Amino acid sequence: MAEIFKDALFRQCEAVYDWMENIADKDGLFLGRTTQSLAELGIANSRYGAIFKTLRGLGCVTQIKRGGGREAI
Repeated sequence: MAEIFKDALFRQCEAVYDWMENIADKDGLFLGRTTQSLAELGIANSRYGAIFKTLRGLGCVTQIKRGGGREAI
């Protein structure tokens, strides 16, 4: 069961990262609402924390400025 969860989390992280990368400017800077990625990809909002914690932990994303919401990314 844990492997299924890890596989799902990996796929979600990959989808969100790709979505952000496609919108980022030529310098790789994404300006926008990260929650929009989940909505457009059909991922439940409850997955937000796990996805962005993983992306931050892997060094895939770095937050420059925090918007609204509970958790800084």
